[in-house]
Amino acid sequence: MKRWLAVLLLLLLIFSGCIEAGRTGNSPPASQREKKEAKVEGEEDKNLSPAQKWQKHWEEKRKGWSYTAGDLAVPVLMYHKVDRLPPGNKDFNPQAVVSPENFEKHLLYLKQQGYETITLTDLYAYVTRGEPLPEKPVVLTFDDGYVDFYTIVYPLLKKYDMRATLFVLTGAVDQNPNFLTWKQLEELRDYGIEIGAHTVTHPDLTAISSEEVKKELLTSKRELETRLGIKVDFFAYPTGYHNRQVVAQVQEAGFKGAVLMTPPGKVRRDHNPFLWPRIFVGDEDEKGLSRRLAVR
Repeated sequence: MKRWLAVLLLLLLIFSGCIEAGRTGNSPPASQREKKEAKVEGEEDKNLSPAQKWQKHWEEKRKGWSYTAGDLAVPVLMYHKVDRLPPGNKDFNPQAVVSPENFEKHLLYLKQQGYETITLTDLYAYVTRGEPLPEKPVVLTFDDGYVDFYTIVYPLLKKYDMRATLFVLTGAVDQNPNFLTWKQLEELRDYGIEIGAHTVTHPDLTAISSEEVKKELLTSKRELETRLGIKVDFFAYPTGYHNRQVVAQVQEAGFKGAVLMTPPGKVRRDHNPFLWPRIFVGDEDEKGLSRRLAVR
């Protein structure tokens, strides 16, 4: 009897050991599995181009957005040049130039206050289709396409994990050392900078003929799309000048929306997408930016 009990116990031990081996013997511990999965993901990323990696990065951030209510007022900040002006400067309006030090203070302030940068495409999707946004969205826009966007703004945007929308004056690209090159624009595009049109020669669109307006709009849009292989959906009125006819022509040119310079205000869902207000930002510290953001 005792012998049979001993044999039975031995068989039970062997049987339970086989079950445990089946559970763990053919699969690594959880920590090893996690490392293996991370390694596979890393290998997949190695096969992606820089543009694809950045696209994946922004898509992952977008997955965390959940605000869909219709009462959100979104600040669209307007910058032009971020640089230090040389002594005796006569080429740029000092009011439209922000020092690199103050600009970085702006980005740090936005980060600390919980703002998250979005593009005008994201804003348009929210306004027209109710697509989600972060709880505190902000759009950073830059007019003209000065070279300092590449040398100063772009590195700071990467440092703080932010995006922006750049309105390009196409007639100055590769033609003026103060402005961007097509090669620089390609890199900015790959990072995820949204590219918009700002005409070819920066005219007052209310002071030229309808045919000239059409040429300025279509030529700038077409060149950006052809050179960069992108869809250009947004436009910034040069110096903000516009009237009913100009707005209609911007719409007819195939743009989805356009931004103004004045008066300052935040974008709401009931606004005309071709008359979106912006908030001018001057050379001031974070306290100045805070006052600008307080506008309704």
